[in-house]
Amino acid sequence: MARYEKPDDDELRRRLTPLQYQVTQGEGTEPAFENEYWDEHRDGIYVDVVSGAPLFSSRDKYDSGTGWPSFTRPLQSDAVETRRDFKLVLPRTEARSVASGAHLGHVFSDGPQPTGQRYCMNSAALRFVPRERMRRRGLRRPAEPVRRADGRGGDRRMTLPGGGGARRARTTACCETTPVAGRAQRRDEPKKGTSPAGTGLV
Repeated sequence: MARYEKPDDDELRRRLTPLQYQVTQGEGTEPAFENEYWDEHRDGIYVDVVSGAPLFSSRDKYDSGTGWPSFTRPLQSDAVETRRDFKLVLPRTEARSVASGAHLGHVFSDGPQPTGQRYCMNSAALRFVPRERMRRRGLRRPAEPVRRADGRGGDRRMTLPGGGGARRARTTACCETTPVAGRAQRRDEPKKGTSPAGTGLV
């Protein structure tokens, strides 16, 4: 049996909030600056809210200025898969969890070095595990290979990246065609901007 699995739909509806379900299963998007992790700066990792599979490290998280948590790369390359998304006029690159198939957000090629990538994710698709709680969840040691939602297995093991995440301000937005409602997590967020015409939206 795979370590990280997608529960059946009935269990998902019981376990997830309406926002989490809409984002991960319905490819929705939470509001910018009104989500849980856009301004989270603690050390730790971000796991798939559906399966619990490790996805991103805080060391690769940076301030993109979009109001969504943004990362330069996944925690391990086979934890996140991408596919082309043609919902808007311009094609985009969608990011999904390999373990559960959950929609996470989109990937853009305008991020900082060393990768040049911006993984613009939905907080509702993630669960943050602070560094001090990683041991009790068995996440300080290498994890077994991530199993894909379609049953195929990866061959890489989890290691925490050693480099510090770059921080760079951005003004372009990152949202879906139909954002879903969410509550404000913080009151001290910067003023929201508007997206330039033709900007790829996550």
